[in-house]
Amino acid sequence: QDTLLGVTNRRRGFMALAEAVWGNSHHLWMWDFKSLSRALAAAGFGDIRRAQFGDSADAAFATVEEEARWRNCLGFECRR
Repeated sequence: QDTLLGVTNRRRGFMALAEAVWGNSHHLWMWDFKSLSRALAAAGFGDIRRAQFGDSADAAFATVEEEARWRNCLGFECRR
């Protein structure tokens, strides 16, 4: 909500549908660390932490991670 990029409710009706199909310029919801951490915990995940490029203990991630995809992004690691 702090970013003012998302909307919490979708409008209904033909014009709203047309805008969603052809415009689709709004995110329905934007997550931050605090709110997504809570949602992950409620879904049964634990060991929730903010992840950074290249910091996974699982070596398999090093074969697929690209630093450019982490710029201005929010990364998570958690376990279930």
